[in-house]
Amino acid sequence: MKLYYEVVVTDRHGKVVFRENRESRSWLVAYNQLVYGSMAGSGQSVKCTDGLNHTQSTTYDLLLVARPAGYADRGCVVGSGTTPVTINDYKLDTQIYHGTGGQLEHYDCTLIYPPSVVGSQCSFQVKRIFHNASGGPVTVREIGVYGSISNYYDACIVRDVLGAGAPIPHGGAITVIYAVRAVAS
Repeated sequence: MKLYYEVVVTDRHGKVVFRENRESRSWLVAYNQLVYGSMAGSGQSVKCTDGLNHTQSTTYDLLLVARPAGYADRGCVVGSGTTPVTINDYKLDTQIYHGTGGQLEHYDCTLIYPPSVVGSQCSFQVKRIFHNASGGPVTVREIGVYGSISNYYDACIVRDVLGAGAPIPHGGAITVIYAVRAVAS
């Protein structure tokens, strides 16, 4: 399975001022634990974004990433940290939360394509837009995805540090898209 991300920053007029496309190599340990637990039918102990270990549910919406606007606890997330990614990361280094005072407004996190098959590939995308209404620029340096492990807890399943900081001007926005692609060979 391959993972790719695209980050697009626009100014207040919709003009693209920054773009980065890369292959992500940052599936984290929590992702493997959750997939294993689902396949084995036994809840695994997973370190969640609160820094504590919690047992995954085998009946709740595991890996749910869809989230309505205003929530920063699940789905695509952004941050300002630059610490290199490690397999044991359990949250962003320095998450930028929902708000307007040096923060970003979090829009809905959605899956924009149902799994589609083209040739030997099956893929889908997870997307979220973050709007800057803070009064000044906000720079995003890391991105990731938080997914549910139970009704109450979320785990960081993906984390990437951008090649360059993505400065979002006041009135502008950043769109984060992760594409998950399975390839048969």
